[in-house]
Amino acid sequence: MNPLLALAFSASLLVGLFMFVSVGVPALGLVAWISLISAGAYFTAGGGVSGLLKPMGAGALGIALTVAALWSVGMLGGGTTALVLIVALLAFSIVLASGIPWFSYVPASFMAASAYVGAGGKPEVAGYVVLSWAAGLLLAWGIDNLSKILTPVVAPDL
Repeated sequence: MNPLLALAFSASLLVGLFMFVSVGVPALGLVAWISLISAGAYFTAGGGVSGLLKPMGAGALGIALTVAALWSVGMLGGGTTALVLIVALLAFSIVLASGIPWFSYVPASFMAASAYVGAGGKPEVAGYVVLSWAAGLLLAWGIDNLSKILTPVVAPDL
């Protein structure tokens, strides 16, 4: 099978199954759109084990720092000045943390931070966002590996 067709087929099959589970079993607490964002982070990180680990560490950091940042904004009265300063500090912290290998994939930190804000930005949703983020990475890993199974290895011409 053509590699692009295999990837498209794998994505449609597994995303469909994932949506069925995430919507059909709400008790799991999966936020499907967050999972699809993290699936994108997997592929932009290059896939494979690195595609799982880099976005997971950086995404968890982005979520944790954003929880702290939004809490800090609230503690400072919630005004525009506090918001601007704390979010600037958040961006600084995310980029500075990229010097640590586990947190080096900056795009995933910003994507996950944005997903947390988009999910309501309340501390009580943080666990669901992390869970959904991790589920999306596993979803993408499944898509990637299924597409490789469907694409035969062709021996080079000698």
